[in-house]
Amino acid sequence: MVDDSATYREFLRAELEEDGCHVVAARNADEAVAALEDGGLDCVILDLVMPGTSGTQLCERFDRFRRRRGLFFQIVILTSQEGDDRLTASLTAGADDFVGKSQPMDILKIRLMALLRRKYMVEDHLARLSPPMPSA
Repeated sequence: MVDDSATYREFLRAELEEDGCHVVAARNADEAVAALEDGGLDCVILDLVMPGTSGTQLCERFDRFRRRRGLFFQIVILTSQEGDDRLTASLTAGADDFVGKSQPMDILKIRLMALLRRKYMVEDHLARLSPPMPSA
């Protein structure tokens, strides 16, 4: 999760961890990129408005990263700027979903779970298509 507001980062962390999620929090693009390169992420939640690199720019960067490496982590834009133009720009930049901060937290959680179900189904399907590794 990437959000420049420490208060909102901690609120969101607590909400998601309450539901059993492991959360890696970043306050800016540099920390987010470092977390991404460490690997193992299922989903990235990006704030749209941050100082320096915008959420849209970071989304484009993350989308290129996952495409180059054949990764299936999901990208969700979570923002207080909920207009149609922001939605369109975010989805065009590679976001898999767009949720307004004005929405109830349950909406974000349900949408995250739906995205993760799809991610895991794709990974499971690809694993079944892969030939077994020869034993040594």
